[in-house]
Amino acid sequence: MLKILKNIFILILLFTIVPVKGSDYKLDERRIQRDTMRAKVECSDKFFELLAIKPEMVILDIGTGIGYHACLFAEKLKGTGKVFATETDIDCVKHVETEVYKKKLTNLYPVLVREEGLDEFYSKQKYDLITLIHVEIEDVNYFKKLKEFLKEDGRIIYVYHISMTLFNPYDFTGNFKEFIRELSMEPADSPFSKYLSEATRELIKQNSEISNNEVLLNAIINDFNMMISNKNFSNDFINGTVFKNVNFLKEEAYFAEWSMLWESKNRTNKLLIFQRFRNYFNKDKIFTYNLGLTYKKKFEEAGYKFKKEYKGDIIPFQGILIFTAK
Repeated sequence: MLKILKNIFILILLFTIVPVKGSDYKLDERRIQRDTMRAKVECSDKFFELLAIKPEMVILDIGTGIGYHACLFAEKLKGTGKVFATETDIDCVKHVETEVYKKKLTNLYPVLVREEGLDEFYSKQKYDLITLIHVEIEDVNYFKKLKEFLKEDGRIIYVYHISMTLFNPYDFTGNFKEFIRELSMEPADSPFSKYLSEATRELIKQNSEISNNEVLLNAIINDFNMMISNKNFSNDFINGTVFKNVNFLKEEAYFAEWSMLWESKNRTNKLLIFQRFRNYFNKDKIFTYNLGLTYKKKFEEAGYKFKKEYKGDIIPFQGILIFTAK
């Protein structure tokens, strides 16, 4: 009887927070597909180990978007606790409503909040875990106020995209002679060969046996950076909407497909070069972390205690900042 009453109370609360209007929303299917693919990159086993979700936790997912993460958080709680998925876009909220009923998630509450400042809704709960995944908020006061609603032992986790950089000499950490040998063996119709300049090809022929050569290295870096910005480069690897003859790791594949849907050619091109010659690159240098530094300063200015930062080792090509209230 108590369990039945609890479920009735949860349903009443859910209807109170957001009036349910079925699937009457105008969310672009392409947006749903793109965000789902991106979320698959992020929702790895390592990420959930880091979140350490336990029964009865109260979780706040700010800027939930299509609610992919929030749904998984609710499932991890196994019917206990509460997950509040907040969003300023009414169509996203309605989409999450649909997912709630489709997946019978009685502990997930989609909430429409105002666009400017910290919505009054946040003050109604104390949270064990707050997640902001690819949410950019400029106002430090927003985080100062939010801190008041984090439990004493609670954590706030900020996930950000790692900005792409061009290749530079410090990216190459493997055997240069072996790298040149592999590059020289690429077939003539291979994109990695086809988009090399004639001057670079000639340097490769002349220097195929050397262990190091600054002139050749700089020539290759210049050509690789030209490939990054070449809108046609990735077309050689794509058949329709599927990558062909590319040895992506699983996480890289998710990221590449998401980048393709996002039409971020530069990211896709750099990843294609990286996956082919990964043995000769410093994987930690493929992207930079400037956005992480910006938000680390914001949270510290707002009074949070910085705990740890992960740079691409939990979620490929994405950084994670962890803070506590004290």
